[in-house]
Amino acid sequence: MPRNLLLYLEDIHDTIESIHSYVGSRSFEEFVSVPMCIDAVLLQFIIIGEAVKQIPVT
Repeated sequence: MPRNLLLYLEDIHDTIESIHSYVGSRSFEEFVSVPMCIDAVLLQFIIIGEAVKQIPVT
């Protein structure tokens, strides 16, 4: 049984919230000075990309 579309949208929403919690009110300079934070945000964007691929176009 294929996953429900709403579950993919929830995944996207959850990852956006994660990105916001990682970045918070940091300045760009503060953000890029923490490699682990950059990696975490990058992983969240990968998850968003994978979820978006599952959303039908029509």
